[in-house]
Amino acid sequence: MTIGEALKQIRHELYLTQEQMCAGVVTRSFYAKVESGRNRISADKLTEILFEHDIDITYFYQLLRNTYSSQSKLKDEPGF
Repeated sequence: MTIGEALKQIRHELYLTQEQMCAGVVTRSFYAKVESGRNRISADKLTEILFEHDIDITYFYQLLRNTYSSQSKLKDEPGF
């Protein structure tokens, strides 16, 4: 799962609109492009969004694990 896909999933879990999710951090149009994979978001802005909605960072990064971890590292983990 990509960063945009994870943001979208969590936004849906929280029953938020894109406007509500990104309010005060980035524009809705920019945020929509992040969710769709057409724009990248800075670590600072991503962190602001996560903290604004009390989103557990560990949970967020667990959603990304399979996409951004190397396959050899994943094979070494229990349960893979």
